[in-house]
Amino acid sequence: MDSITTLDAEQFKDSVFLHVTVKGATPWTAKVTDADKVQQYLTLQAAEIEAKRAAGETIDRSRIALEAPSGATGKANKTALRMTKRLLYSPQFDALRKHLSEAKYAIVAPPQYGGLANPSGIMDGLFELHKSLVPRVNAHIEEAKRKLTEPWEDSEGMEHAGYLVEFLADYPAAIERARTAPVLDGGLGPLFNLADYPSEAEVRAAFDIDRRWLAFGVPEGLPPELRQQALDELRADLRNAGATIKESLRNGFLELLAHGRDVLTTKPGEKPKAIKESLFGNVLQFCDVFSARNTQNDTELAALVDQCKQTLTGFDPDKARKFESVREEAAARFAELHRAVDGMITQAKARRFDFNAGVAPAPAPEPSAEPTPDLATA
Repeated sequence: MDSITTLDAEQFKDSVFLHVTVKGATPWTAKVTDADKVQQYLTLQAAEIEAKRAAGETIDRSRIALEAPSGATGKANKTALRMTKRLLYSPQFDALRKHLSEAKYAIVAPPQYGGLANPSGIMDGLFELHKSLVPRVNAHIEEAKRKLTEPWEDSEGMEHAGYLVEFLADYPAAIERARTAPVLDGGLGPLFNLADYPSEAEVRAAFDIDRRWLAFGVPEGLPPELRQQALDELRADLRNAGATIKESLRNGFLELLAHGRDVLTTKPGEKPKAIKESLFGNVLQFCDVFSARNTQNDTELAALVDQCKQTLTGFDPDKARKFESVREEAAARFAELHRAVDGMITQAKARRFDFNAGVAPAPAPEPSAEPTPDLATA
């Protein structure tokens, strides 16, 4: 097995790379292959809708397993063969999927929404994390995994058997609902096919959340010229990753400041907007975790984050609700910080990345009698 040379990039000396994988968070669907059955289903759907309208009842379309495509005439045609049906309606299934999605989002969310990891910019789904946050991320994922199969108690004191356990308990009934329930309640009618549904053992194995800690390197066994090219490309990737991380933090802070400025600003003729606790809480949360997320040592942004934290620490939202002068002062401070961050982002955008920096130039082409195409118009 080839040995691997890893890069000791100074800018990432306190970082690790992370990939979070979630299984089962997407809806369960299946392709429709029988246009005649689609016609029967849509006819049932139309009849149920008409009956509810005649009775003056509200129509809830959230459970409908298959909607007619926009502009459809109601007649089966080849369009039906490009449609998909939702296999089941189950609140327990929805809760399970939501749990997995939120568990991942808490780690990889943009900084303005409280995430812990930074987008790497190297490849989709790969994130960068300060090593001090590794225990916290590990504990978060282990807790999310535990709640799949073990009892837990929610914030209101309600006991739960485990997200996956509760869905498995509902699974046979959910299949039966898909077979027999009215179309508007999630039933599939003529589109139901028992073969679409996996076994309990397959369902049990279909849901999980996990992480992989990754290091980057280049195999020693590559030919010398390819190995050097790979090392240069990797160094360029890491440089661009650093720029991506800085940009993510700056844009996240900018969005929080813009929201604060807009909520606190009252235009002539308008009523003051409602000021929620989260308006300041989200900004302070960003400030508190910033030092750990600032792996690229963005000193300019760090100074502004520190100013913001000093401004908001001990700030009383009730005073901003009651006193116009306090609200105006806070709005002005948010606006001032927003202009400063926006100015940094504008300057950064003015500088173009050299994506070939550090990569050995390609050999000059041999002279050719053919004209060189203009890449701007080719």
